[in-house]
Amino acid sequence: MRTCISPSIFQRSFYRWIWSLFWVSFLLFSGDDVVLVVFAFDIRPATSSDVQAARLNLLRQAMNPLSIKQEHMLVAHNEKDEVIGFGQIRPLDETHAELASLFVQENYRRRGVGGMLVERLLEKHRQESKTSKNQKVCLLTLQPTVPFYEAHGFRLATKSEREALPKALLLEYMAGSVLSAVLQNNIVCMIENTEDSG
Repeated sequence: MRTCISPSIFQRSFYRWIWSLFWVSFLLFSGDDVVLVVFAFDIRPATSSDVQAARLNLLRQAMNPLSIKQEHMLVAHNEKDEVIGFGQIRPLDETHAELASLFVQENYRRRGVGGMLVERLLEKHRQESKTSKNQKVCLLTLQPTVPFYEAHGFRLATKSEREALPKALLLEYMAGSVLSAVLQNNIVCMIENTEDSG
């Protein structure tokens, strides 16, 4: 008989008990044996060398590296201080900010790194931005990643919300829509699901 334990139960327990170092776990099943694999990571503000490395990673992934700013960026790193992921929330105007450049190294995906980056970026944005209470945090992403962002408090933007985006982001959305149609992978606009956004 196999005993299956949900990784999310481990994650929630670890997150409650360990505040500064985040332990993320997952299970590998081999016959009747259950192997618990655990790794540790932490999140910190980006350094200038992190920004340069992030730009190279984004270029390799055909993502836009131009908008990365050190002051808006957080990085996830392992116990060897190797950067395993990063992201930023950058202000666009008085009413909008963009969650952008979210990236996790392939061998660290599906282990909670991206989700923790999103949570910490939102916390940082709210704490540091004087206008963040009035800013809607939005993002552009590909259709397959919608469930990930929905699990972290985002929803698909309505047509009127998309039309109200800052011109630069709206232009990026429209250009991305054309390119994604050619590549057969739809780009979508999402917005943080806040209490007052109905």
